[in-house]
Amino acid sequence: MGVATKSTFGNKHLGRSCKKRHYHKPWFNVNYHTAKRELRFWMKANFDSHATKHQKNKLKNLLKRKRFFWETVKVQHMCALTKVDALLFWKKYRPRALVMDKISAATLLEGFHALVG
Repeated sequence: MGVATKSTFGNKHLGRSCKKRHYHKPWFNVNYHTAKRELRFWMKANFDSHATKHQKNKLKNLLKRKRFFWETVKVQHMCALTKVDALLFWKKYRPRALVMDKISAATLLEGFHALVG
């Protein structure tokens, strides 16, 4: 740590600035995070063992199963929606239209030149 950082925060460990939490993916839940924490403890104790690779594969398979289950439930929900409300199904099924900014090529080039110098 730098001198200014030490004077401001002391000798505390500041931690990572950006943690990968995967909150945007619904299959990353408490069970996965618990299994990953247990794998980290396992790896600290048995770093070079063959069982460590087995434990990593176990965690990867857990993630694949959770994702597959989530996708299966999503497909079943969409199939059920076709029978109940076709209009709502098509609203969810159709991709959203891309929103394009109305910037002219000259304005974009001018901004790029200002940025580069």
